[in-house]
Amino acid sequence: MNSKSLLTRLALIGVACLLSGRSFADVTQSYEDGFVITIVRTTTLSPDKAYSRFVDDFASWYDASHSYTEDAKNLSLDLEKQCMLEKLPGGGFVRHMEIAIHQPGVMLRLTGGLGPLQRRGVSGALTVNFRKVDEKTEVAMSYYVCGAKFLQLPMIAEPVDQVLTGQMDRFKTFCESSPE
Repeated sequence: MNSKSLLTRLALIGVACLLSGRSFADVTQSYEDGFVITIVRTTTLSPDKAYSRFVDDFASWYDASHSYTEDAKNLSLDLEKQCMLEKLPGGGFVRHMEIAIHQPGVMLRLTGGLGPLQRRGVSGALTVNFRKVDEKTEVAMSYYVCGAKFLQLPMIAEPVDQVLTGQMDRFKTFCESSPE
């Protein structure tokens, strides 16, 4: 999927959300030059196992419709190359985000812009924390995005939130459908 197609899809999702009256409270902050999205889910897996599933089984739970090739087998969180990587036909690739922190069982931080945010040249930090709470693991994702005011980032905050919420829901379902 090219950037224009992805941007169009995100815009349509946003319009559908506005028309449906559905709100995504996960956009916790919105400013002229950026936004913050926070999403929290729980799983019965241990923090180590949940982290492993998040990283090692990335292509198994990530929604490939939000990729260029729309084929999950081309996606990975490549710890050796320190990035979220997608292989393209003909030997090409997309380095979606850089892995800035890899702390197994505790935290993963990626930097960069996802989808249409990449071509806009924004600065973004997506952090996923794994924390034991009672007998469950809390998986908390936050995505801080900032850029120039003319990019009108608040206009796409809710569509980005919807995509990330869908990804986190898929991850939770994947964890619960294939327990330890």
